[in-house]
Amino acid sequence: MQFAVRSSAVGEDGSSFSFAGQFETFLYVPIAQVAEKIKAIWISSNSERLKTYRQQHNLPQKQAVAVIIQEMVEADVAGVAFGADPVSGDSSKRVISAVFGLGEGLVSGELDADTFKI
Repeated sequence: MQFAVRSSAVGEDGSSFSFAGQFETFLYVPIAQVAEKIKAIWISSNSERLKTYRQQHNLPQKQAVAVIIQEMVEADVAGVAFGADPVSGDSSKRVISAVFGLGEGLVSGELDADTFKI
């Protein structure tokens, strides 16, 4: 069995700021390496790129980061779902954006997503 080891922080992807791609993420991690990857994510929360991003946006320099561990699945399609339209803030609309594969192309911005508004 292999795992995805990802960050989760308060305000990581809020209405005003997005930390997408700022923290480390590891995919296909064997159980023997999970602890090592958790430590790497904690270390990435103090990276120079994150310090610069926080400084540019007048955000506190220290922020706690949690780590999510998920069993890896071979996804045909992956994406994100928003409980409100992330552009307009309209809470009566739900937005789903998805790409083929694990979703890394969506997170990185390298792929154009299929987007559905409900």
